Amino acid sequence: MHKKVKYALLVFAMTAMSAQVMAAGEKNYEGINLAEEYEHFSPKTLELLKRFDCIDCHRETNRKLGPSYHDVAERYRGKKTYKYHGFGSKFGSKGSTVEMPLIPGLVKKVQLGGKGDWYKRTPMPINDEMEQYTAEFTQIIKEILAIPAD
Repeated sequence: MHKKVKYALLVFAMTAMSAQVMAAGEKNYEGINLAEEYEHFSPKTLELLKRFDCIDCHRETNRKLGPSYHDVAERYRGKKTYKYHGFGSKFGSKGSTVEMPLIPGLVKKVQLGGKGDWYKRTPMPINDEMEQYTAEFTQIIKEILAIPAD
């Protein structure tokens, strides 16, 4: 099966599971109490995490497919800029890098995806190709970066 078809099927399955999370209430399909697991997030941001399927790949305290939000907060604590690598489509040739202010740079990474900054085999998928939800992703990023140090 073609890689793009496999990826599309995986994204579809994860989206379907996320819809089950919202229908099930406080626990997700793995039985995790979302209010407890994502204790540093406001109810509004927790709803955004569910809406954009972030909880399918990330946890607050433990790694899943992507890094935990605690690890993200720790990595960028005190930093002012982010080097966005992207997939090369909007930012020139493959392998090009654009240095941006931290929050807009991380928002861009979440929206447009990019090469794996954390794990070489797990790139961030595109979540908002038309960049319609900048305010929502900015809120999510700000709350992630506000998680206190361990």
